[in-house]
Amino acid sequence: LITQLEKVYNDLQADRVGHGHGPSAFTWANNNRSNFPGQMWTCAGFQNAPKFKMAETCAAINRGLCDLSSLGAMSADEFALWTQKKCGGNQNQQPVHTWFVNGNVHNPYVYWLRRALNGTSYAFSQDEGVHGGNANCNNINPKSSRPPKSSRITVCPRNKPFPGPSPAPQPPAPTPGPRPSPSPQPWEPCHKGPCCNPHTTPRQLCPGPARLACQDCGGSNACQCPHGALSSDHFQHELILI
Repeated sequence: LITQLEKVYNDLQADRVGHGHGPSAFTWANNNRSNFPGQMWTCAGFQNAPKFKMAETCAAINRGLCDLSSLGAMSADEFALWTQKKCGGNQNQQPVHTWFVNGNVHNPYVYWLRRALNGTSYAFSQDEGVHGGNANCNNINPKSSRPPKSSRITVCPRNKPFPGPSPAPQPPAPTPGPRPSPSPQPWEPCHKGPCCNPHTTPRQLCPGPARLACQDCGGSNACQCPHGALSSDHFQHELILI
């Protein structure tokens, strides 16, 4: 299709609507041909001029009703006849169930809206004619016209996949049992205060909130109070007798 449009582009530009004073039958929207599918799916720059019925052609291509395999080498007259007879108004009069002929190019969004969702609402900018979304949505007067049957839109938040099935509930993790208390460490002879004498009566208590009773440290009369028994410097030099 791109090759054919380039071949007859001057003729398309010369064929204008409105008795020659309106827009041309076709105008490129962008010089980068890789952007042409976007122009095709919106029908931007496609007009029904006296010779080339490009708006009808664009609508028929969006609906998958045109075989493009013969394009590329047609003359301007041949291409004009093709837009009028093979890919245009005649094809757009066909009922919806004949759209999207297998093997034909079609607009994937139109296909999704019409086939996957079974919608009848407006699908692209030239969705006109008796079976188009424009007729279904707007022409409800007189009463013989058809209101839209249905339109369902599914919106997917960006970067968020469809929610999958809920995972099966997992059994709770077993509660860990209590840790065994560490074995008491043997008392050591005094090497740096506070210290206590395990051989006195009454027994001496190490300073600190734990109030640990002094324990034997190998026969010495000065045993080191455990470091963990102290809470602050307030008890560093306090020795309690009971």
